[in-house]
Formats: sequence, structure tokens, C-alpha cells
Amino acid sequence: GFDVILDSSLKPWLLEVNISPSLMGSSPLDKKIKGTLMADVFHLVGYRPYDEKAVRRDEKRSLLARKLGVGDPARKAAMARRSADAWRRNAKPEGIDLKGLSEDDWELIYDLDDEFSRRGHFERLYPTPERCQTLLPLFASLRFSDVLLAKVVGLQAKGQQGIAELYKHSPLGKPIDPLVRQKALKAKEKALSAAAKAR
Repeated sequence: GFDVILDSSLKPWLLEVNISPSLMGSSPLDKKIKGTLMADVFHLVGYRPYDEKAVRRDEKRSLLARKLGVGDPARKAAMARRSADAWRRNAKPEGIDLKGLSEDDWELIYDLDDEFSRRGHFERLYPTPERCQTLLPLFASLRFSDVLLAKVVGLQAKGQQGIAELYKHSPLGKPIDPLVRQKALKAKEKALSAAAKAR
């Protein structure tokens, strides 16, 4: 295990190398620190227990789509629109049209919110409004998702007004509990599956 610390200019410094790192607690303080760390790590990752029914349902849906020779028409249309949007290819945070975001773009934003809500005692290093301004110009190959997240954290930093502006165009509205949103997405998938069967 390598212990590394970042200084204020994000320069990494090697503190030590452990031959056999352990998460065992040898004292009450050690147990508290390591226990909190592990709880935060598992929450941040968003680990969900294995759900055999969900796996079978996904396999059935995928098999049905292959048999019918259909994909998700909304996704295909979104991909076609994406390639036509010039603002995606030469994106700057201020130039992103929130009305033109695809379902995948919104899913990225929802994931960012979910991860942030599960952060526990961790602090987000990137993306933050300040670091996006400093680091985005340094990216050798700027991806649309990087620029989109810079726009999102910039709006969120403006407080309620920025958050309202951001989620005004969201297909699912303002952020809600991840489990509630997951149920809404499942209901939408079920409706799409029923429409595909009706063909």
C-alpha cells in the first residue's frame, strides 16, 4: 500500500510504502478511523446487493429487443442529434444548451449528484467550479462530459437559482432520492418495452 498526499498545488508526495497494509484496528481510535473510511468508501461507490430478478429482467429485455430487431428509438434519435450539435464538438461550459441534453447527459448529471450525496467525509477534488476554471484549459483532449460537469458544478455553486436553472430542463425534474428515480426509470423502461412488443 502506497500512502500519498497531495499538496495545495496538487503535487503528490509519497509518505510511505507498506509491505502488508491492514485495515484491522489495534486501538479504539484506529477502529473508528478505519471503520469510518470503509463505510464512506462503500457508500461512495454506491454498491447495491446482487439482484437476481433484475439481472433476469435485463436479460429478457435485451433478448426481446434483439428478436424484434429494435433498439431504443429515443436513444438512436438522441445519438443522431448529438452528432449534429456543433456545440457538443466545440463545447465550453457557457455554450452548453441545457435544452439539448440527451438522456445519457442527464444520467451523467444524476450520477454526479448521487455520488456527491454519498460522499460521507470525503471532499470532492474535481469537478469543482474553481478547479474546472483552472484545469479545463489544460486538458489535452477535452471531452463533452468534462465540459458538461464543469457547467453543472458552476450552476450548483450559484445556489438555488442556479440549481433551478439547471433542472428546469431535466426530464425527471429536480434531484430526488436515487431509489425513487430508479423506480421512475424502470417504469419508463417498462413502457418502452410494452411499446416494442406492440410492434
